[in-house]
Amino acid sequence: MPQGVGEDSALGFQLVREDFLTFGQVANAEITELWQYWERKRATHRLPSRDDIDPYDLKGQLGRLHILDVKGPSIFRYRLYGSRVTNPGRRDMTGQTTMAYADQEFAEMVTRHLRKAVDTGQPACFDIEAKLYGQLYAYTRAAFPLATDHVTVDKLLVGTQRKSIPTEIER
Repeated sequence: MPQGVGEDSALGFQLVREDFLTFGQVANAEITELWQYWERKRATHRLPSRDDIDPYDLKGQLGRLHILDVKGPSIFRYRLYGSRVTNPGRRDMTGQTTMAYADQEFAEMVTRHLRKAVDTGQPACFDIEAKLYGQLYAYTRAAFPLATDHVTVDKLLVGTQRKSIPTEIER
């Protein structure tokens, strides 16, 4: 494993680009499927609730999904952290906030992406390309707002799909 890998060290995440995607721009089949599922579940409401989401419906993607509680304007706590999702420190973030990542550039990017979904009340999808350990780290992240009352965002359903990741963080 490269030098600097560990929960408490700077991990060298360097963002190259982050492109916001509309539904029609999403090239990943799993993210498209998740977006369509979210649309079906919201039905006639502004937003679906967490109770509208059935994990059985998403069984093929469960390891690539997170559920987060919205605790404040930029405070997001992982209620569930997907077992197959990668991050620079290889940490299970369940119970932690997005700002608890060891690499603060990565933490700020994740928080910014989730904040967009909360602020707009709409899905926020990003195509991300970065360097990690000098290697390409590319994936798509989509955050889908959820609301217990179908109006006020209080949770997020987040799906991530890899394009290319360093072998050191493979899960």
